[in-house]
Amino acid sequence: MTFSAGIDLGGTKILTAVFDKQWQAVQSQRVETPLESYDSLLSVLVEQIRWIRQFMEPQAIGLGVPGIQDRESGVLRAANITADGHTIRADLEQLCGIKIRLINDSKAFALSEACLGAGLAYDCVLGISLGTGVAAGVVVGQRVLSSAAGMAGEIGHMSIPAITAQQLTLPLIPCACGKTACYETFLCGPGVRRLGVHFFHVDQPVETWVSLCGSGDEDAIELMRVWYELLATMLSEVMLCYDADCVVFGGGLAALPDFVPHTLNALNNIYRLTNHVPDIKLADSTTHSGARGAALYASQCT
Repeated sequence: MTFSAGIDLGGTKILTAVFDKQWQAVQSQRVETPLESYDSLLSVLVEQIRWIRQFMEPQAIGLGVPGIQDRESGVLRAANITADGHTIRADLEQLCGIKIRLINDSKAFALSEACLGAGLAYDCVLGISLGTGVAAGVVVGQRVLSSAAGMAGEIGHMSIPAITAQQLTLPLIPCACGKTACYETFLCGPGVRRLGVHFFHVDQPVETWVSLCGSGDEDAIELMRVWYELLATMLSEVMLCYDADCVVFGGGLAALPDFVPHTLNALNNIYRLTNHVPDIKLADSTTHSGARGAALYASQCT
């Protein structure tokens, strides 16, 4: 039987999986992401590759990472792992003697959903991850869109329009990317807390706001209305660039109650350029989607 393997490297966990030819995970394991040093991260990844080799001897292994690899130098830029500034792909290839196909984690998610998940019936799919960060991947004809510097899909770092910030009375918050007023500052998980502090001087997690919203709390309802309006505004701008047939959402915030109808309602309220609103879907696979996308990318590259 033919197997493929992928590793989903995140800021808190590493998920490694082996897939059969139907792309079902037949073996998987999850370990914590070491935060002490780059060497400790490499050591754990080498152990993951050794674990894969118990079940198969792959031509290449896919590695999804929360960062961007410079095409010429191979240097990775990543804010949430200790591999920032290092040539992680080349280092792993040297240590393990196997080809490593590196892909941004959001692009891996999008590829997985476009080829094997909720976006399977569509030609142009935008996969958006809403979690500790906000990022996307674009897949056309079941191939992920590549770009000169790997920046395509970094939609969380587009700036909120001045008119939107003014209408919603939003503060202009510096982003970790170096810009100010990025969508990610409010649409990520910690961003919901920021909205609560700004509007109501209350610091509490998104789960609490959602619970209050469900019980009819007016402040919570208003907070979530603003959040969905921001999400729809970002999505309408992204569609000017990619005009996707389908948008697939994943990540913790995509699990909010009635996420799809709320998103569609907000999008219909501001979408004025065309009658075409993309189909909005939730990811089919949340557990293995990143590792599956990385494995799929490796198989496409070999």
